[in-house]
Amino acid sequence: MGEKRKPITAAEFMARRQADPEWVRRQAEYEAAHKASVAQMQKEMEPEVSPLLADIAAAGVKFYPTKLDQWKSGGTITGPEPIPVRSISNLINTLDNYPVAIPILVKHLRMAKHPVVVECLARDLTMKEARGPQARQILEKLQRLDFLESTPAVPHSQARWALANALVVVGDESMVEEIKALIADPRYADAHNRLKDALKHCERLAKKNSGRKASMKRGQP
Repeated sequence: MGEKRKPITAAEFMARRQADPEWVRRQAEYEAAHKASVAQMQKEMEPEVSPLLADIAAAGVKFYPTKLDQWKSGGTITGPEPIPVRSISNLINTLDNYPVAIPILVKHLRMAKHPVVVECLARDLTMKEARGPQARQILEKLQRLDFLESTPAVPHSQARWALANALVVVGDESMVEEIKALIADPRYADAHNRLKDALKHCERLAKKNSGRKASMKRGQP
């Protein structure tokens, strides 16, 4: 038997890679292609993102950028003063509630075409404060599927999943039959699991409200 190889550290492994001219060339090509892809996506999103951020700024919506990291690490939630929203993903990465922004987010969700913008807005609206009439706009967006053409770089699947996921939190009993129809539609196969969870949530609310109404009726003279 040959001599057992000594394990190498991550630093040693990377040093070997970086000493390989072919690996360095391929890595540079990959990074350049990725940077170009991100720049192209940002350019495509700009017509939808700019007016959204302008409306959020006009409403005075701000967020605490450090709170989520502190919460995840178990630390005390403290930090700097809130700062203006500079990206549609800022409101995803915060523990703050922002009810004043919900009508703005719903308005732009109705108009959004880019799948990444739709996904981010759906994630922004995945909060209890978005329940009520505005929640129906999330369901209707999922029903319409009026997004830009799906591509490998920007698939529709993540937007569909995010919209379905939002319904797990904001859905109500009026949506039961419509969500059942989406589950039966093969176009929504990639979001079936979250749609089924949303259906359970809505059916649970329907049962709870039905029981409450029956109890009130029994209590009437």
